[in-house]
Amino acid sequence: MVAQQVHPQYPSVAAARLGGTDFVFYHGIEDKMIWVLTIDSTKPSRVQRRQILDPNSDGMYEGTTGFRPLAASTWEAENEVYMYYVGINRRLREVYTRDKGATWRVGKVDGLRIEVLDGSGLCATSTPDAAVYIVNRLNHITEARYDSGSDDYYPLEHS
Repeated sequence: MVAQQVHPQYPSVAAARLGGTDFVFYHGIEDKMIWVLTIDSTKPSRVQRRQILDPNSDGMYEGTTGFRPLAASTWEAENEVYMYYVGINRRLREVYTRDKGATWRVGKVDGLRIEVLDGSGLCATSTPDAAVYIVNRLNHITEARYDSGSDDYYPLEHS
């Protein structure tokens, strides 16, 4: 068991599994930055902790207390792990890794410019193509689904 302290004002946690590795994303108690724990299921005592995002340099949205939702998914065909968060101007943002978390890149969902209202929740799924859902406080759902054929995301609205 790995114990990490999550920032009390930003309790959102997200997790995904790729192969035999678990990825757990959270806001660190000491700095509010987004961290990831990578846990090898064959060697659970081998845990790596890496900082992914610094809210001061990566433009995270401060929002209201408790509003820093996270979501995560994987795309096994490409050996990728995705993490979604809310950036400046309340825009949905995405980072992904292809090397088990050693490096993180900005994803394509940023180009959709989807606004995430205070109090919204995020959820991501791993289908044949990745998808992330935003549910706002009025129960309106926005979906951003990746299309591997066009190599881009497209938005869908659900009421």
